[in-house]
Amino acid sequence: SASPNLKALLLFYPAVDPSDWTGATASLPFGIPFLHYSAGESLLKWFFQWAVLRQNAELWPTARPLLDLAQDSSGLVQRWPPTLILHGSKDSVVPVAHSERLLSVLAAGASDGASDGKVGRLRESTAGPRHRKSDALIVVLGGRHTWDLARTSASAMSFAGCAAWLAARVGR
Repeated sequence: SASPNLKALLLFYPAVDPSDWTGATASLPFGIPFLHYSAGESLLKWFFQWAVLRQNAELWPTARPLLDLAQDSSGLVQRWPPTLILHGSKDSVVPVAHSERLLSVLAAGASDGASDGKVGRLRESTAGPRHRKSDALIVVLGGRHTWDLARTSASAMSFAGCAAWLAARVGR
């Protein structure tokens, strides 16, 4: 079947590294045997293994999109559409580092060299990892995982900004 022609992606706190290739997720210094948790194991990796993949080792290759993009030889990175990521600064489930790393991987694989060296944030400094000019990361200060589910001024402003960003990308 033909691949979809995506004009833009909008991602909320994406878990792009559940196997913890980047080593960015939290872990505990002790094991919990009855939960099959080993000391030092990534909590996100443990959760994915037990709750999402239900211990099916054959599914792990589907749970490592960041690693696959970093090792891409099929040209997927060059075809990757402009991407806007929203992430809470206090997300304890999926670290902001996952989003930052995704944008860095996309920039590293960009064939046009379109990178401005910054990731936008809702705070004073805009210094951050390199990313393509077509991409953006908005870090919502104080936002936890699923911060967008509560009806707040921050979520309303974020949704309005997302709608405007998407409209600019899809020509509507």
